[in-house]
Amino acid sequence: EIGDKKGMASSLTNIGAIYNEDGEYALAIEYLLKSLEIKEVIDDKVGISDSYTAIAGSYFGLKEVKKAIDYGLKGLQMAQDIGSLDEEKSARYQLAYIFEESGDTDNALKHFKAYTAVKDSMRNEKNTREITERDMQYEFDKQQAKDMAEQEKKDAIAAEELKREKAIGYAFMGGFGLLLILAFLIFRNLRQKKRANRLISMQKEEVEYQKDMVEEKNREITDSITYALRIQEAILPPDRIVKEYLQESFILYKPKDIVAGDFYWMEVIGDTTIFAAADCTGHGVPGAMVSVVCHGALNRSVREFGLTDPAKILDKTRELVIETFEASDEEVKDGMDIALCSLTGTELQYAGAHNPLWVLRNGEVLETKADKQPIGKYAELKPFTT
Repeated sequence: EIGDKKGMASSLTNIGAIYNEDGEYALAIEYLLKSLEIKEVIDDKVGISDSYTAIAGSYFGLKEVKKAIDYGLKGLQMAQDIGSLDEEKSARYQLAYIFEESGDTDNALKHFKAYTAVKDSMRNEKNTREITERDMQYEFDKQQAKDMAEQEKKDAIAAEELKREKAIGYAFMGGFGLLLILAFLIFRNLRQKKRANRLISMQKEEVEYQKDMVEEKNREITDSITYALRIQEAILPPDRIVKEYLQESFILYKPKDIVAGDFYWMEVIGDTTIFAAADCTGHGVPGAMVSVVCHGALNRSVREFGLTDPAKILDKTRELVIETFEASDEEVKDGMDIALCSLTGTELQYAGAHNPLWVLRNGEVLETKADKQPIGKYAELKPFTT
């Protein structure tokens, strides 16, 4: 009734958010779109970006992934156009979540990294502002202390002058002057002690602040590693699929850290089941990053290039891994050791990079040795053998 369009848009957004939390995504979208129309009329670009991001979440709730991604990207573009780091952070996080839940791990990782970078940028901006304010306060306090010291010096000189002028005939006044000087010295000592205590208190606060910063950074690192674990788990074949095609199999997978460079892999092409156990260079997060590259190369070798012969799969995988790492400005020598098998009926074919094949037959362990070269850069590259 009072024509407050910005207030109307805010109210509609809040109603949409309530429906969104209750799982009433269609109603949420209806109110969010009404809010968006008003924001476009009043040219509230920050609000428009916020609405796009919220609508993306509601469409994802309805499983309309394409619309969710489209609105998420609109929110991101608007945030970047107006230079709003806060809105860009929200849009990046929403897109990372949508891509992750949709199985698009590459885009999920891209937007999550960008989200982390924006968040760090916002924190750095805040820290810079706080440091500037602290420096200005320090300069002010220093100047104030200097002025007070000069005033104290003047007061002391004036007291001494008064003492000399009246010392001869005014013994009582001279004694009183001495008492004033003593009081002044006591006051100064008390103030210096108070100042020292204040400095100690400020130092303690600074130590607590630094401690909080370290704890926050540790939490962020742990959150990032946990997110990387979810991405790594997403690329491993589900246990039920493994059991379906390798019925008497079992999986022993115990990474040392939260994420690791070890992984197992399986692909089914017609009547042929191809499976592998791999160990990538490094441990923890570095090893996990290498495992994602090597896993993608295995998938491409089979799915894109249609290879089923173990040796040819390893040859193509090595070629793709080297090609990926050579795109970097720095020389990367990381790679992978692997044992890869192809099973068709009762016929088992094998090829390996450093990792041998062990077969238990009639109570005896038979070893098939691997080629002594990794999947990655090596001094003398030779074709793998099946």
